[in-house]
Amino acid sequence: KGFPYATVSLIGLNVLVFMLTSRMFLVTKPEIIFGYSMRWGASPFYTFFTSLFLHVDIFHLLGNMLFLWIFGPAVENRVKVPMYLFLYFLAGMSGHIFQAALGAAGAYAISVPSLGASGCIMGILGAYWYLFTWSPVCLFYWVGLFWRGTFEVAAVWVISTYFLLDLINGFIGRASQEIGGVANFAHVGGALAGAVLVWTLQFKRDSDRESKAKAVQADAKSMEALTCAERRDL
Repeated sequence: KGFPYATVSLIGLNVLVFMLTSRMFLVTKPEIIFGYSMRWGASPFYTFFTSLFLHVDIFHLLGNMLFLWIFGPAVENRVKVPMYLFLYFLAGMSGHIFQAALGAAGAYAISVPSLGASGCIMGILGAYWYLFTWSPVCLFYWVGLFWRGTFEVAAVWVISTYFLLDLINGFIGRASQEIGGVANFAHVGGALAGAVLVWTLQFKRDSDRESKAKAVQADAKSMEALTCAERRDL
């Protein structure tokens, strides 16, 4: 219903930090990673916050910002800017804690840098999962040279799939004592924090019928395309 100022600002801030800390806008400088990423018991307290704005490489950044742009504006509009920012950073902190508590243990694990906005953004996805459960998400597929297209799936299935994959891969990594790579439990912790926060504060949750009516309105960009029943649902 309005311009997503907080979402755009967060995207801009993440991109700006990457520009200032990377080599040729491709990979983050090693001295930045080891100086400002979070390492449990081995780095200053401020890295708990600065690590949330660092990304390993351009693909890490683009993937996170894409998901923030897709799911962020609707959550920002529903919970408003102050709560949206609180949710974002709470999810990031929760991600750090979950990864430390459930990730592969050991002295070496403590020294491995933890960085990225993935926990924050999974918190936004967790909130979206609760607030807009049945909202359709457009997915793009590309198999081979010619088989490509798009299809729509309810948000609950898209986000739940990512959550379950993180959960499974996290426990596989824990069992094999795999150190480094994707911090799956940071994603899990962020998603849970986002979903629990909006559920606890009892923010409005769209019904299945309301979500379908909103989708029709969004595609047509007009209320005139809605039936009487769909207008009642809104």
